[in-house]
Amino acid sequence: MRAHRSLIVLLPVLALASAIVYTVYHSSSAPMMHSTDNAMRVYSRSLCAYRMLFYDPLALEYPNQTLLRQIEYIVNESGGCLDAYIGEEAGLEPLLHLDKYDIIVIRAHGGIWDGRGFYFATGLSPQGPYDIPVLLVQKLAKNGVLEAGSPAVLSEGAVISSSEYIIVGALFFKHVARLKKGAVVVVASCDSLNDPRFVEAVLTAGAVAYIGWMGKTTPSAIDDMLPSLIKLIVEHLDNPCEALTNLKIIGVKLVAPTGAVLSGVCKE
Repeated sequence: MRAHRSLIVLLPVLALASAIVYTVYHSSSAPMMHSTDNAMRVYSRSLCAYRMLFYDPLALEYPNQTLLRQIEYIVNESGGCLDAYIGEEAGLEPLLHLDKYDIIVIRAHGGIWDGRGFYFATGLSPQGPYDIPVLLVQKLAKNGVLEAGSPAVLSEGAVISSSEYIIVGALFFKHVARLKKGAVVVVASCDSLNDPRFVEAVLTAGAVAYIGWMGKTTPSAIDDMLPSLIKLIVEHLDNPCEALTNLKIIGVKLVAPTGAVLSGVCKE
């Protein structure tokens, strides 16, 4: 599918006030869709070999139930426990409890805000309702930890906006989020490996490995890569850095049709 340059325009909404732009990609042939299954899914057992978070706000516009079933199967077969937050359920509350997880996979809109780095969108509207107290949202917004963004398609000079979302970047991981020591984080979006400050914030928060995409990609390209990537991480969870060196061996599609490259950083 052909990919067209898109924008995320940050608008003044309530206490989330900014007016900036950064780039992402959309597929021009993919319809704007809303998931019919936004409920959180929790798959647990009495003993978990590991716990994984699948955080998927992108499902609001690009739902993929087949991908979710593939992830469920991989986690179940390997003895893990899965918490899946899909669509609008992918809010702020799960991001405040990242220290529960050995593996964190975020499937979201993402892009670079010039001068301030990488941000990804949650599944929450800036207008609410929120899944954490309103006063906390306002405090985080006032401190610049939360912003408001609207994914939009740039077509022949015209910007066609879609829904607005609360977005988070490096400051959230630097000042708010805490990760389980040794966790592996995957951010499946455009430009998620283009900002060293964001990567450093995630590693400093506790992660041992960070995996993302260098450049612009598409939902379909990401979804093609994720199952193999997750399986590889699970198989090397005792040594995540080894998983990064084995990306090519297992045949993960490292280069998306747009030219985006899947890669990662390991904290030695």
